[in-house]
Parts: sequence; structure tokens; C-alpha cells
Amino acid sequence: MQTDIDREIDVLGSTNFAEAVPFNVWSSFTKVAKASLLPEQTYGEDRPSEDNDFLDFKADVAGRLEVLSRFIKEFVASASDRSFDRDSLVWAVILSGEHNSVELWTTEDSRKFSTNCVQILCSHHCCTSLPQLLLGLSNKIKTPIFKQALLLLRPKLLKETWRKHPGAVATYKWLLTQIVSPHLSQYLDVVYPTTLLILDDHDEGRKLGGLHCLSHIVDNVARTDLCQRGLDQVFYKTLQPLLWQRSACQIEPAINCLTKLLSLTERGYTRRVEPGMWDLFDDTLNTLIDKMVFEDQIPLRIAYIRSLGPLLSEIGPSVIRWSKPLLAMFDEYMCKESFDTRKYALDALNIYIELSSARLEQNGDFILFVLLRTLTDISYEAETSRHDVDLEFLESLRENIILVAKACPQHFHAVVSELGSVQSCYGLFQTVLNECSHHIPLQRL
Repeated sequence: MQTDIDREIDVLGSTNFAEAVPFNVWSSFTKVAKASLLPEQTYGEDRPSEDNDFLDFKADVAGRLEVLSRFIKEFVASASDRSFDRDSLVWAVILSGEHNSVELWTTEDSRKFSTNCVQILCSHHCCTSLPQLLLGLSNKIKTPIFKQALLLLRPKLLKETWRKHPGAVATYKWLLTQIVSPHLSQYLDVVYPTTLLILDDHDEGRKLGGLHCLSHIVDNVARTDLCQRGLDQVFYKTLQPLLWQRSACQIEPAINCLTKLLSLTERGYTRRVEPGMWDLFDDTLNTLIDKMVFEDQIPLRIAYIRSLGPLLSEIGPSVIRWSKPLLAMFDEYMCKESFDTRKYALDALNIYIELSSARLEQNGDFILFVLLRTLTDISYEAETSRHDVDLEFLESLRENIILVAKACPQHFHAVVSELGSVQSCYGLFQTVLNECSHHIPLQRL
């Protein structure tokens, strides 16, 4: 028995492209495109999707995508001077977004359809890229279709519905990441609610997707657009609790997103407080240090320390007031037992040294102790194990020793004098120490 969709497919297959395509044909195209979208999922919200959930869908959609693809190609080939129906264009773009990436409901053929569809439609509308098509930045399509696409997706992206429509979520993410500064600001009110919904979820995969979307928004929206709507505080209060999560794969993107947000709202000529005053950066660093000090799981320690360097860079010289807890943390994360974290800790320590150059004399002896102890550990490992020395790490260590030694030569000179009489120093340690000594002017020692 022939279904309604089969009849619409027959209409598309019998279209005469030598003449103007009538309205009923475009209506059939839209109906087939909508029928090719992933339907509402009924497996429930309490478990993740499985491949078996989409077996029937993948079998049904293959033929429909082929019909749509053939229609688009034939229309473009025979009617290059005619416009593609706007509603049909929007639904074709939405369908392409749903099959754009590797998902449980996509196949190699459906992803190929998505790529080809976007390329053909962009070419037909004289656009060099998909963002140009979405924003209507060509002579052949002069009005944006981005907002229309999002509004059509909106019923599937409400609080009660979005978890049952993973295809719509995938399309939303794909559309969002196509639009960058300065164009994204005008669509901020349309895009941010869905991002916050996705981010506020118990599922780790969906939460990471929300973080990716929020990071894209922060990267491409001006500070004034955020602050006028109060979204700077909304985004901060959404991200800040994520620092307490126990998932290593969430920690780093959450801190990086928070760092980018605060660098936008707490720095620059539009900063909320005077330079040097306590701000949200300090609250964030305070929380992060507390978590780092008491954390004992290696994956989480690595995630924390990898995120610390970029955060310190954005804070700037104000990190000086955090010298005591920071140095205590560096001492722990660069010790011999913290082999997995010391490389990232050294990178973060290097940033701290550069930012706190005005106070290095006060803290130089302790920093030298941490650096030279690490050099001792590496020298011991080089002589007692078969593992090769990480030359990049060793060079970074040497450069940091020189940097601190130049700022407080008296401390360095005292160390060199004391170690000069020690015969048990490892060869690599003594070699690096001698190299560092050559960079310190004698008149300053």
C-alpha cells in the first residue's frame, strides 16, 4: 500500500525541470525532507542512545535522501537562473545538519548526502561557504535563513522535548558553529537558551556538547551584548559549579570556557572593577586551587593543571596575591611522585614567573628549590633508568632556572656555592647548573 510520503516521492520523481517548478512540487520536497528527519525517540531519557535504536530509521531514510539528492542536482543543473524555494532550502539545510557528522543515526551515505547537498546549494546561490548562505550574503539570497532554521527546530528543543530529539540537537550545534563574530551577536537571544538547556544535563556527552556550544558563543559575542542582557552572570553561574564535577573530561573544557568568559567580562577597557581589585577571576582561582590541593586522582590532577596556565595568563599580574597557595601547589605537582603532572605544572609555573617578576626576589629561593629538585629527579631518572630524557621539558626547566636566577642572583649564587662542594650530584644536574651559571652576570652574583 502506497503511503503519503511515497506519493510525495512520486511527485518529485515526475517533476519537469524544463518549466517553472510549481508550488505543489516544493510542498512535496518539504514533506519528504521533514519525513527524513529523525523522529522523536521513545527509548526514554534515563539511558543513552544505542545503535539498535536507529536501525529502522537508517533503512527507511536512505531511499528518501537519494530522492532528495537527485531532485536538488537536477533542479540546479537545469534551472541555474531560478531560485530554490526558500522553505525547501531551509529544510534541506536542516536535514543536512542532522546527517553532517558521525552519529548513531547517520551512515556513510547519509553523511555524503549532507556534504554534497550543502556544496550544491551554496554553489547554486553563489555562496562560497555555508555561513554565507545562512546569513544571506550573496546576490541570489539576500535575506538570512539562519534564524528561520532555528525557529523551525525550536519545538524540538524545548525543556520537555530536546532529549527525545538528538537529531535536532545535532543540527542546532552544527548551525550554531557556522556563525561567528560579528554576526552571532544579533542571534544571541535565539541561540543561548538551547545551549543552557543542553549544558544543564546529567549525561556527560550532552553536557560536553553544551560546553562546546557555550564556548563558541563566548568566543564570538561582544561583551556589551552579554552584559546588557545579564548573560555574563548567567553564564558564570552556569559554569562555576562545573569546577566541582568529578569528571576529568568535563573539567578542562569547563575551566577553559570560564577563562574565556572572564577574560571578556573582567578585563579590557570595559572591566567591571579597577585593575588589581578582587574580581571573579580570584573567586575562580580560589576554587581551583582548593580542588587541586586535595585531589588525588591522576586524570583530574592532569585536567586541573593543564587548565591552570591559561587561567593565570588571563588573570595577569594579579596572580602575585596568590603566590603562597600557588607555590605550595607547584611544589606538590612538580614533586617526584607527580610524574604525570610536572610537565604541565612547569608550563603553568613559567607563566607565574613571568607575571610575578616584580616579586621574584621574595619568592625566588622557593621557586629555585622546586626547579632544582625537579632537575635532580630528572637527573636521577636519566642515570638509573633506560627512559630517554624529555629534552623539551629539560630545556624548559633550564630556561626557567635562568629566568629566576637573573631576577634573584644572590639565591642562585648561594645554591651554586653550596652544591659546588657536593660530589654526589648527578652528571646531568651539574651540566645544566653550569650552563645556567654562564647566563648570570658575574657582577650581579
